[in-house]
Amino acid sequence: MYPILIENWKPLLSPAGGIVQVFLGWRIYTFSNNWLLTIRVWTLTLLATGAGMAQGIISTHLTIPEVATHTTTTINIWFITTAVNDVLIAGILSYYLNRLKTGVEKTDKLVSRIIKLTVETGSVTALTAVLIVITFFLAPPWFLMLSDCIGKLYANNLMVMFNRRLTITHH
Repeated sequence: MYPILIENWKPLLSPAGGIVQVFLGWRIYTFSNNWLLTIRVWTLTLLATGAGMAQGIISTHLTIPEVATHTTTTINIWFITTAVNDVLIAGILSYYLNRLKTGVEKTDKLVSRIIKLTVETGSVTALTAVLIVITFFLAPPWFLMLSDCIGKLYANNLMVMFNRRLTITHH
Protein backbone atom coordinates (compact mmCIF):
# COMPACT_ATOMS: atom_id res chain seq x y z
CA MET A 1 0.00 0.00 0.00
CA TYR A 2 2.84 2.41 0.84
CA PRO A 3 4.40 2.39 -2.66
CA ILE A 4 1.03 2.98 -4.29
CA LEU A 5 0.13 6.00 -2.14
CA ILE A 6 3.54 7.56 -1.51
CA GLU A 7 5.56 6.90 -4.64
CA ASN A 8 2.69 7.28 -7.13
CA TRP A 9 0.73 10.16 -5.60
CA LYS A 10 0.62 12.36 -8.70
CA PRO A 11 -2.81 11.10 -9.90
CA LEU A 12 -4.21 12.42 -6.61
CA LEU A 13 -3.35 16.07 -7.35
CA SER A 14 -6.20 16.65 -9.75
CA PRO A 15 -9.09 15.35 -7.59
CA ALA A 16 -8.19 17.88 -4.87
CA GLY A 17 -8.96 20.73 -7.24
CA GLY A 18 -11.94 18.86 -8.60
CA ILE A 19 -13.52 18.51 -5.16
CA VAL A 20 -13.18 22.24 -4.52
CA GLN A 21 -14.59 23.12 -7.95
CA VAL A 22 -17.56 20.78 -7.42
CA PHE A 23 -18.21 22.50 -4.09
CA LEU A 24 -18.03 25.91 -5.78
CA GLY A 25 -20.36 24.65 -8.50
CA TRP A 26 -22.84 23.77 -5.77
CA ARG A 27 -22.46 27.29 -4.36
CA ILE A 28 -23.24 28.64 -7.82
CA TYR A 29 -26.44 26.65 -7.80
CA THR A 30 -27.43 27.86 -4.32
CA PHE A 31 -26.99 31.50 -5.36
CA SER A 32 -28.37 31.27 -8.90
CA ASN A 33 -30.86 28.38 -8.89
CA ASN A 34 -29.50 27.73 -12.39
CA TRP A 35 -28.67 24.10 -13.12
CA LEU A 36 -27.28 24.97 -16.56
CA LEU A 37 -24.45 27.07 -15.10
CA THR A 38 -23.75 24.47 -12.44
CA ILE A 39 -23.58 21.65 -14.99
CA ARG A 40 -21.21 23.71 -17.16
CA VAL A 41 -18.87 24.22 -14.20
CA TRP A 42 -19.10 20.54 -13.24
CA THR A 43 -18.44 19.44 -16.84
CA LEU A 44 -15.26 21.53 -16.99
CA THR A 45 -14.33 20.16 -13.57
CA LEU A 46 -14.74 16.57 -14.75
CA LEU A 47 -12.71 17.29 -17.88
CA ALA A 48 -9.88 18.91 -15.91
CA THR A 49 -9.90 16.25 -13.20
CA GLY A 50 -9.90 13.42 -15.75
CA ALA A 51 -7.04 14.97 -17.70
CA GLY A 52 -5.13 15.58 -14.46
CA MET A 53 -5.57 12.00 -13.32
CA ALA A 54 -4.53 10.73 -16.75
CA GLN A 55 -1.48 12.98 -16.59
CA GLY A 56 -0.62 11.67 -13.14
CA ILE A 57 -0.93 8.06 -14.24
CA ILE A 58 1.17 8.68 -17.35
CA SER A 59 3.78 10.62 -15.34
CA THR A 60 4.39 7.73 -12.97
CA HIS A 61 5.83 5.76 -15.89
CA LEU A 62 7.96 8.53 -17.47
CA THR A 63 11.11 10.40 -16.58
CA ILE A 64 11.02 14.22 -16.30
CA PRO A 65 12.29 14.84 -19.85
CA GLU A 66 9.78 12.33 -21.21
CA VAL A 67 6.91 14.03 -19.37
CA ALA A 68 7.74 17.29 -21.12
CA THR A 69 7.70 15.71 -24.57
CA HIS A 70 4.99 13.02 -24.34
CA THR A 71 2.18 14.60 -22.37
CA THR A 72 1.47 17.97 -23.97
CA THR A 73 -2.21 17.25 -24.66
CA THR A 74 -3.17 16.07 -21.19
CA ILE A 75 -1.30 18.91 -19.50
CA ASN A 76 -2.90 21.53 -21.75
CA ILE A 77 -6.39 20.11 -21.21
CA TRP A 78 -5.85 19.84 -17.45
CA PHE A 79 -4.50 23.30 -16.74
CA ILE A 80 -6.21 25.39 -19.40
CA THR A 81 -9.57 23.90 -18.42
CA THR A 82 -8.74 24.49 -14.75
CA ALA A 83 -7.87 28.14 -15.38
CA VAL A 84 -10.96 28.75 -17.49
CA ASN A 85 -13.14 27.07 -14.86
CA ASP A 86 -11.64 29.12 -12.01
CA VAL A 87 -12.27 32.37 -13.87
CA LEU A 88 -15.79 31.21 -14.78
CA ILE A 89 -16.57 30.28 -11.16
CA ALA A 90 -15.26 33.59 -9.82
CA GLY A 91 -17.20 35.55 -12.44
CA ILE A 92 -20.48 33.71 -11.92
CA LEU A 93 -20.28 33.88 -8.13
CA SER A 94 -19.36 37.57 -8.24
CA TYR A 95 -22.29 38.31 -10.54
CA TYR A 96 -24.85 36.52 -8.39
CA LEU A 97 -23.40 37.79 -5.13
CA ASN A 98 -23.49 41.35 -6.48
CA ARG A 99 -27.21 40.90 -7.15
CA LEU A 100 -27.68 40.24 -3.41
CA LYS A 101 -26.80 43.84 -2.56
CA THR A 102 -29.82 45.51 -0.99
CA GLY A 103 -28.84 49.11 -0.47
CA VAL A 104 -28.37 48.52 3.25
CA GLU A 105 -24.79 49.55 3.98
CA LYS A 106 -23.97 46.75 6.43
CA THR A 107 -25.33 44.04 4.12
CA ASP A 108 -23.63 45.52 1.07
CA LYS A 109 -20.27 45.58 2.89
CA LEU A 110 -20.72 41.93 3.83
CA VAL A 111 -21.55 40.98 0.23
CA SER A 112 -18.56 43.00 -1.04
CA ARG A 113 -16.25 41.12 1.32
CA ILE A 114 -17.57 37.79 0.06
CA ILE A 115 -17.11 38.89 -3.57
CA LYS A 116 -13.56 39.98 -2.81
CA LEU A 117 -12.80 36.63 -1.20
CA THR A 118 -14.30 34.76 -4.16
CA VAL A 119 -12.23 36.68 -6.71
CA GLU A 120 -9.03 36.40 -4.64
CA THR A 121 -9.24 32.65 -4.13
CA GLY A 122 -10.25 31.98 -7.74
CA SER A 123 -7.54 34.18 -9.20
CA VAL A 124 -4.74 32.46 -7.24
CA THR A 125 -5.54 29.03 -8.64
CA ALA A 126 -6.31 30.37 -12.13
CA LEU A 127 -3.01 32.24 -12.24
CA THR A 128 -1.16 29.16 -11.04
CA ALA A 129 -2.79 27.04 -13.75
CA VAL A 130 -1.80 29.58 -16.43
CA LEU A 131 1.77 29.70 -15.07
CA ILE A 132 1.94 25.92 -15.22
CA VAL A 133 1.01 25.92 -18.92
CA ILE A 134 3.55 28.69 -19.65
CA THR A 135 6.36 27.03 -17.70
CA PHE A 136 5.53 23.68 -19.29
CA PHE A 137 6.63 25.10 -22.63
CA LEU A 138 9.38 27.46 -21.45
CA ALA A 139 11.00 25.64 -18.51
CA PRO A 140 9.68 22.08 -18.12
CA PRO A 141 11.30 21.27 -14.74
CA TRP A 142 9.60 24.29 -13.17
CA PHE A 143 6.19 23.22 -14.34
CA LEU A 144 6.51 20.07 -12.23
CA MET A 145 7.10 22.15 -9.11
CA LEU A 146 4.06 24.31 -9.80
CA SER A 147 1.84 21.38 -10.72
CA ASP A 148 2.71 19.74 -7.40
CA CYS A 149 1.46 22.86 -5.61
CA ILE A 150 -1.91 23.34 -7.28
CA GLY A 151 -3.72 20.62 -5.33
CA LYS A 152 -2.51 22.16 -2.10
CA LEU A 153 -3.63 25.60 -3.26
CA TYR A 154 -7.14 24.28 -3.83
CA ALA A 155 -7.22 22.67 -0.40
CA ASN A 156 -5.98 25.90 1.19
CA ASN A 157 -8.53 27.95 -0.76
CA LEU A 158 -11.33 25.76 0.55
CA MET A 159 -10.09 26.20 4.10
CA VAL A 160 -9.78 29.97 3.58
CA MET A 161 -13.37 30.10 2.35
CA PHE A 162 -14.64 28.14 5.34
CA ASN A 163 -12.60 30.10 7.88
CA ARG A 164 -13.26 33.47 6.28
CA ARG A 165 -16.97 32.80 6.27
CA LEU A 166 -16.83 32.64 10.06
CA THR A 167 -14.94 35.93 10.41
CA ILE A 168 -17.08 37.74 7.83
CA THR A 169 -20.30 36.88 9.65
CA HIS A 170 -18.95 38.18 12.98
CA HIS A 171 -18.20 41.68 11.63
